[in-house]
Amino acid sequence: MFQPEVVPLGTTTSWLPSVAGIDGSTWYIGEEAGSLPEDQILRSVKRAITNNLDRVSIFNGEERIDVDADSAIEMILRSIAKKAQDNFVPVDERGSVRLGCPAMWTGDQRRRLITLANKAGIAVGDNTLIDEPIAAGVAWITEQARRNVPIDGKLLVFDMGGGTLDVAVLSVVLEESGPSISVQSAIGIDEAGDALDDLIVLDLERKYSDLGIALKGRADYEEIHGWMVRAARHAKIELGTEHETTIVIGYPGYTLPSLTYSRSELEIAFEPQLDRAMASIELALRAGLMSQVGRRGVASRSMSPSKARSLNLEALKDGVDYVLLAGGMAHVPAIFNRMAQYFPADQIYGSSAAEEPTETIVRGLAEDQAYERLNLHRPGFDFVITWKDSVTDEEREVLVYPAYEPLYTHHTVIHTDSVEYRWTDEHRELQKFGQGQLRVRSVSKVAINFKFAHEEVPFVPLNFGQSAPVLKLDPSGRVFIRDGNGEVSTMRVSQWPVIRGEGSESIQVEDTDEPGTQVRRWSSDYTGD
Repeated sequence: MFQPEVVPLGTTTSWLPSVAGIDGSTWYIGEEAGSLPEDQILRSVKRAITNNLDRVSIFNGEERIDVDADSAIEMILRSIAKKAQDNFVPVDERGSVRLGCPAMWTGDQRRRLITLANKAGIAVGDNTLIDEPIAAGVAWITEQARRNVPIDGKLLVFDMGGGTLDVAVLSVVLEESGPSISVQSAIGIDEAGDALDDLIVLDLERKYSDLGIALKGRADYEEIHGWMVRAARHAKIELGTEHETTIVIGYPGYTLPSLTYSRSELEIAFEPQLDRAMASIELALRAGLMSQVGRRGVASRSMSPSKARSLNLEALKDGVDYVLLAGGMAHVPAIFNRMAQYFPADQIYGSSAAEEPTETIVRGLAEDQAYERLNLHRPGFDFVITWKDSVTDEEREVLVYPAYEPLYTHHTVIHTDSVEYRWTDEHRELQKFGQGQLRVRSVSKVAINFKFAHEEVPFVPLNFGQSAPVLKLDPSGRVFIRDGNGEVSTMRVSQWPVIRGEGSESIQVEDTDEPGTQVRRWSSDYTGD
């Protein structure tokens, strides 16, 4: 079985740090930027996408300036493209590249990265942008298959990097042709390794205060703070293997005494953040129960939100067979220790594909065969209603579901009994008579058909009328449509299109037995476009 190879992009590491630094008017990328003072560096630059920022602030050695966030991200992507080309990796060939992104990213945020990647010469498509925890899970599952270790059951992926924590729940069914993977949920929060660095800095400032050294009142506090962040990052790594470390602040403008910092102090600082991380795990497990499908006839259909919410933590944990720790923070012992309080230690795994857990996501993105059998948890394409204007005879359309938009939020999973995405024609953009079509397209505007058994149709017709049409999508794959005449149709997506390098399969749908609905009326009536 083919095993992907990680091509080194860095000089001292196999990865290129997502760091951009500036000195005067000259920009430096990756490890080259690491030698600059901390206030002249932008770390975890893609957090600008996570936080929807257009501009970011940085000191250029002379003054603080605002720079275009997209330009900084594009510089890093161009550096990656060049290093890949230097290693004879053709990143400019359409369909040859997959990129990872945080699970919490919306459709707009994903499209922003895709646009910047294409500008940088990386030919990534809208259906080849993968949630990072899903890629990590794929890497681990396929590596176990290479080792002839059968994986069958529910896998929880805990992926904590620098900027975000992502948690995914994957259902793995072992079949003759290999493991079949379905994503039941994937969520994320904007709090990870960088946030822990900030907490360590607060501890260091308190230690200096106890020594009678006040830092915050100094004119050069910003520069000192930057050097403390760098020292905190180094201490966090050291304490992954050591119980105590000596911290030296390397700021040349002011000599600060060295400090001793212990693993126990780090764990105390980290504990509230870990509590929030564990809450994210619980939320992902509950959300996964609302989008699971049957396994070989076993009664494991999706639960209602109220039933999923009624389960206690022990019941949620009992459904987990494997736990994978991935991302740059996987080396922090506090994470494993807390996980071991929730799950049996023999269920917790690190990267089996490499000693370095940060490579797990990269290896997962390169697994071609696995992505032929990967079913996504939320639609990666747009739903639109199209029609011909009765006055101008022009083709018109309205976007009713934007690609990759989460079907639910943290709040709805925790507090409501209706976990679904809902669109209605509140602004009455549609006309009040005639007929329109519900169509599905990829972000790059490639049409995707609906498939009933062996019959494919390009759209679902719906009538306009006095009522505002309604579309609902829920995590179990149920699609509810009420047209302008009040007619209701429902169907269930048995499988969203799997991810491929080029193109997509049809959306496979099946009937529902809900009373009062007209099922498959479009399948038998429709004969042409």
